[in-house]
Amino acid sequence: KLQEKAVLQVVDRLKLCAHRCQYTPNQPLVEMKKAMRHLEEAFNKFINLIITREVKIVIGILENPVNDSPVVDAINMIINLGNEHSSQMYSIITKVGAIRSLISLAISSASMEVKLLSLRAISS
Repeated sequence: KLQEKAVLQVVDRLKLCAHRCQYTPNQPLVEMKKAMRHLEEAFNKFINLIITREVKIVIGILENPVNDSPVVDAINMIINLGNEHSSQMYSIITKVGAIRSLISLAISSASMEVKLLSLRAISS
């Protein structure tokens, strides 16, 4: 909620700059560039928080497996995220403990499919 509010505040500041540009085109340009940079930073933080929250939910499925089907789906999701080849995504995946959970599954799961998918997810 807090990061969402920060993004909206920067958008409001940008709107104000754009409005001022109608009357004095040269003056607010620096301010608009600054606001755009702040918007990018705030939006990146917001997206990072959302993705982190969702990946934590997936990790919860891996750490508390009930049966193989949701675990396989969760591992496939991590594989797909890893295939994005994004340093931001790699950072999130490692920060929330996905690697530890995948190693644990690769070692302790009774299902060969889960073991193989866990190892594949680690490699992606």
